[in-house]
Amino acid sequence: MENEAAAIIAKSSPQQIATGELVVLKNTIKKFCKGPMRSELMKLANSELGGICSKITAERMPVYQAKITHLKELAKCNNQLRLRDELREIRSTGI
Repeated sequence: MENEAAAIIAKSSPQQIATGELVVLKNTIKKFCKGPMRSELMKLANSELGGICSKITAERMPVYQAKITHLKELAKCNNQLRLRDELREIRSTGI
């Protein structure tokens, strides 16, 4: 099973991998972030990271994955204000 997953990832484009990472982030937000801010976080994740997914290159993928990992950690800690600020920061600075 693990080898199959590795083979699928190896054959995937950076855009497909980035989109998969975004889906995982959104699922993490759904699971761990509760309250009225949750929908705003979902919208921010889509709007700020969605466009990046379609333009990501293999060279930028490690930076993108590190950022997604950091955002998932914030979501798991339910640190919604910091998560919102980091998502908004992507708009001005990129990844």
